[in-house]
Amino acid sequence: MFIDIMEFRDAVLGLIRQHKTKSESGSKTLSHIGQNIYSRAEIINPQQMLYSVGCGIYLEVTLEEAKEMVEARIE
Repeated sequence: MFIDIMEFRDAVLGLIRQHKTKSESGSKTLSHIGQNIYSRAEIINPQQMLYSVGCGIYLEVTLEEAKEMVEARIE
């Protein structure tokens, strides 16, 4: 179980790093809007993301804040 959590953490942090280096304003993505339904979206500010805190509540955070929150949640 512990290994799975650490692998998950590494995967999430890798995605944040990848987003940080590759994303540009105007990039396209798919946004999950519920029940396996996705909508096309445009990334306006690649230095921020939405972080789910549960119960359908999201915080708009910087990539660095997201990284810290992921690490804190796993500890």
